[in-house]
Formats: sequence, structure tokens, C-alpha cells
Amino acid sequence: LALEENEVLFGADPTEGIVAVEPVGEEVMRLFVRQGERLLGKDEPFRPFLLVEDEDLMEGFKRPFQVEQLSGTNEYHCLILFECWGDCRKAKTYLQKKTGEPPSSLSAPYLFLSDPVHQFLLLTGKTLFKGLPFTNLHRLALDIETACTPGYEFPNPRREGDRIISIALMDNHGYAEVLFGQEMGEKEMLMALGERISRIDPDVLEGHNVFNFDLEYIVARARMQRVDLHWGRDGSKPRIRRSRFNVAERTIDYTRMEIFGRHVIDTLFLLQYYDVTAREMESYGLKAAALHFGLAPENRTYIETADIQWTYDHEPDVLKSYNLDDVRETLALSELLGYSFFLQARIFPFSFQNIFVRGNATKINALFLREYLRQRASVPRSEGGGPVEGGYTDVFVTGVVHHVVHCDVASLYPSIMLSFDLKPSSDTLGVFLPLLKDLKEFRLEAKGRAQEARSPHERDYYQALQQTFK
Repeated sequence: LALEENEVLFGADPTEGIVAVEPVGEEVMRLFVRQGERLLGKDEPFRPFLLVEDEDLMEGFKRPFQVEQLSGTNEYHCLILFECWGDCRKAKTYLQKKTGEPPSSLSAPYLFLSDPVHQFLLLTGKTLFKGLPFTNLHRLALDIETACTPGYEFPNPRREGDRIISIALMDNHGYAEVLFGQEMGEKEMLMALGERISRIDPDVLEGHNVFNFDLEYIVARARMQRVDLHWGRDGSKPRIRRSRFNVAERTIDYTRMEIFGRHVIDTLFLLQYYDVTAREMESYGLKAAALHFGLAPENRTYIETADIQWTYDHEPDVLKSYNLDDVRETLALSELLGYSFFLQARIFPFSFQNIFVRGNATKINALFLREYLRQRASVPRSEGGGPVEGGYTDVFVTGVVHHVVHCDVASLYPSIMLSFDLKPSSDTLGVFLPLLKDLKEFRLEAKGRAQEARSPHERDYYQALQQTFK
């Protein structure tokens, strides 16, 4: 499926093949661009910005900056451009002290965005993956198996007797390998893992529950074995911090890992997003999900967790097959449920990894902001949330009801808004309704294809698309 190519949805810059954007120093963004089999690094100047209600607010700020007046009557009508990211951050601190309002305050007379990549994509109109088929995105799945010290029920990477005993790797271009504990020590396995990531050079590193288990475990064991994880495309180490995001009513805490030039995707998140509307998953475990979607091969190897150590000692080839089946199913699950997020990365001005943890309102707001900046139009201040009346529901008949006629309206609320031209009052450029129309039509087309699908796999694929855009 392809949405209508328009600048509001996809951004005004037509550059194709961008797979990652990373800051290099304070004044440069490095774009990793895929052209056929080649991956090129291209540096572009970065002009960070913030928005203010009145340029007089910048009076007294000592670092160089440029002011552009924006058209219209919305609150933020001055665009302040800086020469480097450090100056932009200093200006944010200066304005916070001067006004007494932090950037998160709805009353702040300035708007500061803390993600430099997001800023760059907003101001340039670039997005990731334009013109790039999903199959050309180089994805590497990772899964580890661990040994647990006798007498303990759960593995602990900080326990001396626990260790990694197997690391399975598989990409979507035909590579597959198991780094195995009977053939090399744990330190050698971790060093080999880094060498494989550098040599294979994936755009995306994938795993199931990879943030809160595999990567946490690898980082802890690497620290214990004194192995540096130089996984970035520039040879840098991963940046790690605790983070959280919301999926419907769930708040998910996780250990976020950022790798220079690459994206880290957890298929556990994909399942949870899918099930927000489907509400049909009995388990978010990898094996259960693969069976649910028909992705598990008939000869799939299964081992109970309690039997991992015995299998490692007595049937190592069986454990290798089991580990490889895990990464094979991870790749399949990511391909099935991840395509819609891949498509979103073509639209929204965020990194691929951040697409998964940004809420719907934040994504849609970013489209507005990008278009307003492109047209150099003033930006309204957020009014914040408030109480909202829900729809009226009632039960008029109880018991068994005969002669029922089914009635449904496809995309009811978007259809009402489009029919009656309902839009935000501050949308002076009229961006909202055309966006809503395109996204509604895309969702309905995906829904129709799901109903017409000839195979369960194809049906689930389009169902995942339409649910995401719903």
C-alpha cells in the first residue's frame, strides 16, 4: 500500500534511502543513505531552533542567533535559529530562568524540543525510508540463552555462576549463526558478537523482550568480562538509560539502548501495540505469538526453560536449533507487525526507534508543526487537555434478540469530522482535514485488503496496518 505522495504527509524533502540520522558534534547531522547495495554517510549542517512568542525574550542572551518572523496570529511567531546544539540548549536554560517557566509548562512563552534528530527532520522536511522497500531495510535479530546457577530459579547476569551460553544471530538477507559456549568462552562470545554486528552492519537490531532481558544481560556480562561493546556505526558504545512509554492503558518501563546509526526494535512492543484493538493475544511470549500468527514452522524446536542447561550439556545441537528458531520467529513477527511502523517512519519526523514510543497525539502534532515551519507560519501554544464528554451509550433490549440487522459505519468519527468540516480552531493553515482524509482512506483500503486476503498471513499483515492507522 502507498499513501498519496504529498508534502504534508511525507515532508517536503524527497531524499530517498535515509536509514538513520545521527548528530555528529554540535553543528552537523550524519545521514546514512542506502543506495542499492551501498550505504553512504552524508554530513549536512544542523541549525537547531526554538520558538518564542516575542523576540524581546532573547534580549540579553549572549550567544549568536538569527530571528525569523512567522506569519499569522498564533502565539509562537518568532523562529530562533542557532549555530550549534549547545547554544540552543543554553537558550532554553536562559529562557527558563528568565520566564520562570520550564519547557514542559503550558504557560511557557517559548517552545523547545529536546531531540536534535527530531528538530533536524522537522526543519528539513526529511523522513526515513523514502523510496526504500521494507525488504531492503537490513534487519538483524538477536537472542541469547543463559545458564542459571543451581539452586536459583531465575538467571541473574551479576551472579558469578550465571553466564551466556548461546547467542543466535539471523538477518533478513540469509545470514544465520550461533555463537556457542562450548566452542568459545563468554568473553570471546561477546567480542565475536560485536565483530558480527560491525561486519554485518544492520540498520536495525531486533529481539523479543530484547530491552529488558537480552541487552540488559549482555551489557552486565560485558562489564563483568571487561568487554567494550563498540556497536555503533562510528565505533561508539551504546547509550543506555531507563525509559517508559504508554500503550493504551499500559505503562511500559524498559532499559532503552541507543546505538549510533542503528535502531533497536523490540517485537514485544509490536505485539502489545497490535493487541490494543485486537484484544486476542493470550500471551505476549514469542512462541505463543508465532503460533497465533501461523509463523512457527512445523519442525520448530521447543525446550522448556528448566531444561536449557541439560540440553546445553547433553544435546548442544538441539539447543542451537532452538536458539535459531527464536531469531527466525523474531524476524517473521517483525516483518508481519513492523511494516506499519516502517511506513510511519516515512511520514513522521522521528527516528524509527522513536516511532514505537511516541504517542498518537505527539505524532500528529509533529505533522502540523513540520508544515507550519515549512510555510513559516506562527505556531499555536498548546492548550493542554481537559474533561471530554464521551459518546452516549444505552441498552434498550436485554435477553435473546432475533432478526438482527448489522449496521456499522466505517471510520465513524473521521467521517463525521470530514462531513462537517470539524477541525482544531487554531489550524489556520487548514492542515488537519486533508491529513485526516488521506489517513482514513489508507486505513479503509488496508481493512478491505485484510477482508479479501487469501491466506492467514496476508490477512494478519493488512489487519496490523489498518489497526495501527485506526
